[in-house]
Formats: sequence, structure tokens, C-alpha cells
Amino acid sequence: MPLGLPATAAGQVHAVFSSYAMSVFDDWQPAWDRMRVLLRPGGRAGIVDMQLPLGTYRIFAPLVRFAATVGGADLAARPWAVLEREGCQVRSATLRGGHIRVVTATIPSRTD
Repeated sequence: MPLGLPATAAGQVHAVFSSYAMSVFDDWQPAWDRMRVLLRPGGRAGIVDMQLPLGTYRIFAPLVRFAATVGGADLAARPWAVLEREGCQVRSATLRGGHIRVVTATIPSRTD
């Protein structure tokens, strides 16, 4: 069991959430894999993270790139894509000119 958690913790969590964390990992997939092990079938997952601004807000892209570089974030990481790929009942929103991406999903069991 990852993170030193007891085996009984697997599949016991009703919801998992990551806020502005995964884009700063060199590889966010292991973090998702750990969250997925803990999440019960039919549990909810949410990820809030960053991307470059969209549309007319692209004018702020240099500032966003600078802030992300200083903070160590990879704006191309797109960790929410795992929820879009593995989840159902996916809901998403973009905020702040598209710079903030919020995605939630119900995660079925791996056998569904």
C-alpha cells in the first residue's frame, strides 16, 4: 500500500481532491495512482490546476509563464485529463480567463 497506509485503507475513501499540486510534480501520475487506490468504486475525484490563459486572455500568457516558472509548475501537465479519461459524470469549468481548470468526476471501479 502506498504512503505507508494500511491495506485496509484501499477503496475506503469517498472523495479525493488535488488543488494546484499535480502540476508541480515532475510526474503526477504516481500521485493519481495513490489517490485511485484509496478511492472507493463510485467515489468522486476533483482536480484544480493551471494552464495557459485562453482566448483574449492570452495576452497574460507571459505573466502566467513567469509565475509558473517561479513556482515550479508545468503548465502543460494537464493532470485533470486523467479524470476526463477514467471518469464518468465529468464536470469541468475554466476560470480566470481559462487559466484555472476545475474538473470533477465519478471514478468507477477498474473493472467497470
